[in-house]
Amino acid sequence: VGDPGKLSSLARKSDSKTEALVRWVKENLFAAGKLRDDERLIIFTEYKETLFFLEQRLLEEGFDRNTLRLLYGGMDLDKFEAVKSEFEDPTAAVRLLLATDAASEGINMQESCRWIVHYDIPWSPSKLQQRNGRVSRHGQVRDVSVHYFRCDEEEDMNFLFYVAQKVEQVRQDLGSVERIFDAAIQRHFKGEKTPVQQISSLVDAEIDRSPEKTELGQATAADLADLTRRARELLEGTESRLRISPQALMEILRTAIAVEGQGSLEEITGRPGFYRLKPPPRWEGLARQTLTVGSGFNKMELVFDSALVEEEVGGRRVLRMKKHQILLRLGHPIMRQAMATLCRQLHDPTAHDPINRWSLAALHRTGFDALLVFYYTVTAINELREPLHDEVCSRVFRIVGERLEPVGHDFEQGVLGSEFHSVKSPGRRDDWVKALRGRWFSHRGGLESFLKDQETSLRSILQARADAARKRETEAASESYEYRIKELQDRSREQEIEKLARQLVREQAEVERYALLPDVREEIRVRQERLNEQMELLRQDVERTRELLTGEQDQRLKVVLPKRFQLREVRVLPLALTYLVPATAEDLQ
Repeated sequence: VGDPGKLSSLARKSDSKTEALVRWVKENLFAAGKLRDDERLIIFTEYKETLFFLEQRLLEEGFDRNTLRLLYGGMDLDKFEAVKSEFEDPTAAVRLLLATDAASEGINMQESCRWIVHYDIPWSPSKLQQRNGRVSRHGQVRDVSVHYFRCDEEEDMNFLFYVAQKVEQVRQDLGSVERIFDAAIQRHFKGEKTPVQQISSLVDAEIDRSPEKTELGQATAADLADLTRRARELLEGTESRLRISPQALMEILRTAIAVEGQGSLEEITGRPGFYRLKPPPRWEGLARQTLTVGSGFNKMELVFDSALVEEEVGGRRVLRMKKHQILLRLGHPIMRQAMATLCRQLHDPTAHDPINRWSLAALHRTGFDALLVFYYTVTAINELREPLHDEVCSRVFRIVGERLEPVGHDFEQGVLGSEFHSVKSPGRRDDWVKALRGRWFSHRGGLESFLKDQETSLRSILQARADAARKRETEAASESYEYRIKELQDRSREQEIEKLARQLVREQAEVERYALLPDVREEIRVRQERLNEQMELLRQDVERTRELLTGEQDQRLKVVLPKRFQLREVRVLPLALTYLVPATAEDLQ
């Protein structure tokens, strides 16, 4: 801005539109003369000159350069990102954002803001929708308010105000009617006025004919509460069954780092549950891609427990992470890398700090002297050399001298569902390790026999399951191909052609309906030509599709499915084992 003094002078002479904006801002963003902590506002304008003008005017009304920020095209990229991050941060001082359309795409502000004012209304309906979408999107928990200016003495302003209202009304179907808005706006500003009632009728009629129109209904509060409850129960049940917990996730990552031999995962001092990662050298590229905040990945805070980054908003618990925080779940690339490291170590134990295949733990339970929990993998490979089945299994044995005896099902489930504790006493731990090592060779022989028996019994069980699955898949595939071929025989493509022909008739009628909108008439003429081309292509496509379907059916039913569901081999391999001994009071502390 070349002359700030000139802008200040203009600001003092601002018009009634600006004064109306100032009054609204003071009524809604201020309480007892001070800025509110719980509200923020975005004011959009198309022009940078207007942006700077409004900045000068609002700086005279209780704002400063910390509480009022600007976003516009041509800003320094780092400054642009800094302002955007500030406005998205609920702890930042900023309360009002003045923005051009540079801020109308790719920026999400629904967590900190629910108010938008359009100081001027853009000619493009899609641009208007993009602006509103900054706050009216998934994650917004409050009612959104969007404000426009209108003036009885300004015909252009009133016309655009009407368009904005109509765009908001039909926002779910905007794609099918945007051309009508565009044509009407262009005609209006060329001096060729179109009555707003006619525009409204054309828009409503187009939406009624739109093939995408669907009635989804609206869920009640009770329905949403029930769906939320069921989703949470499903999540908690799955996590319990698979033993997924924040502690387990943290230990997976920490163990994988230990196997890599370098790197660390350290809890942040004074902030339980928040960690910082120093990745192993092999992971640094991945860490830069997925964990970078600011100038590096060493500033990112890792969280495994979602409860630590949830807040109560509007009576609901919602996730509210800072820009420098990330919730790590099993699907995150870093966790997938950690699991890949552990899986590789199971089959190639040559790492700097290899995984121990066996461990000693204490169990707080009665009715046993010592137990062995044996973990093993079952992998079924088909004739296509694909893994048809892959599973980690576990079995609990009671240690009876040199022998291993399987325990009953109920007792086994109780053991597997219990927490395993460390044996705290070094002396007691050493005594147990010495005793169990002396019996290991006998136990090893028993486990090898168990694996051979499992391989034999599981092969027949898994082949029976594969046969049943092949039957279901074959029946479903046969039905699908028969239906698709029958579609061709029953003139399905011809019906499409007839549908296109009927559409051509409607398009011809629309030519007359849109007599006042030449641009739309030309668009319809082009669409008519394309419809004729489509009809010819569909006719040519019928025979070719029938031939392809018949060949594909033979290949899938006679070659692919038989090989996919025929077992080539079943591999049952040892994974790990844990010796369990009775827990003492010291172990439970």
